[in-house]
Amino acid sequence: MQGAERFFRKLNAFLDPTPEERAFLEKILGQRRHCAAGQTLVSEGDAQVTSFIALEGWAARHKELDDGRRQILNMILPGDMIGLDAHVIAQAPASVTTLTPCTLAEFRPAATVRMLADQPRLAAALLWATAREEAFLGERLLSLGRRPAIDRVGHLFVELYHRLRLVGMVEGTAYRAPLNLDQIADALGLSMVHVSRTLGRLRAQKLLDRRNHKIVLMDLDRLEKQVEFPGLYLGRRMAEGERLLRSPFSRADLDSCL
Repeated sequence: MQGAERFFRKLNAFLDPTPEERAFLEKILGQRRHCAAGQTLVSEGDAQVTSFIALEGWAARHKELDDGRRQILNMILPGDMIGLDAHVIAQAPASVTTLTPCTLAEFRPAATVRMLADQPRLAAALLWATAREEAFLGERLLSLGRRPAIDRVGHLFVELYHRLRLVGMVEGTAYRAPLNLDQIADALGLSMVHVSRTLGRLRAQKLLDRRNHKIVLMDLDRLEKQVEFPGLYLGRRMAEGERLLRSPFSRADLDSCL
């Protein structure tokens, strides 16, 4: 299905969907929504009536204080899901705003409940996506609380590289990142001046270069070592469950796990 390649590529890193599973997903992906940059998809505290899958473009999940100061919690990239918790949490815990023009697949949260009931392998994939989201937040909290500025910036761009590589959006160790200094600052709890100076330090150390929204990781191995990038939270393995997820299974297979 046109426009869904990134989503299926990300899913294929975790399981190989059967024709029945793919047909179920294609129904979810059928209703498209096109959004301009700067459009609010979800407002914190509002009722969650819609879930999305990002097909093209970037967005950000964020929270704001009354005075307008913003903390970006996570970048939403092509292939990511938005509002996975909408079927269990009535009010949105954070806002989501597009950073670039976006194409989204829009579906009702009830489809998630249907998936849990009828498509257990896809439901496991949702758990994987949710676990990754929690891990992203854990790494961001560690950066905000303990990492120096140069490691915060370096870690963010290494993480984005690995996430984009999963969906085929890198060239070597380079990729496009449509983020301005203000958005990077809001993600890392720094000022724009501090971000600019830190990017200059990374460039001087021949670790990372940013020009015209293009990121080049000049020495990925050395940068990962410097920022203590573990990468474990980007993994897909589920130990005992992976054997079941790699091939279709029956209800008896499920019962044997209990």
